[in-house]
Amino acid sequence: MQNPEEQIDFTFWLHASQFVIGEARWLNESVSAKQMRDFLGKLDGRPAAVVGLFISMSGFTEPAMRYLRQQSAKHTVLTVSDADLAAILRGEPELPEWLTRALRARFEHPFGDT
Repeated sequence: MQNPEEQIDFTFWLHASQFVIGEARWLNESVSAKQMRDFLGKLDGRPAAVVGLFISMSGFTEPAMRYLRQQSAKHTVLTVSDADLAAILRGEPELPEWLTRALRARFEHPFGDT
């Protein structure tokens, strides 16, 4: 059942095995801990194969990243900065390759800032 108050910016399948739920922020301020908590709340109750992808053109505050690290055993969330997005849009690397590399890094080093 869909939550009518929940806004999800985008979804897609990665390699037919991982479902990605994404949020994109094109704001002047960095993503706060509250915004990160709200996004992680969208992942609650979803299967373990769901990966969160949070894009922020203004980056992420340290409290937001600290909260994400604290929740890393519960949810897999990848963060994308403006520089990452620019490289992906240039195809350096293409999105599927970037996601595969970022997921591997997150799984190998769960408390990193990937």
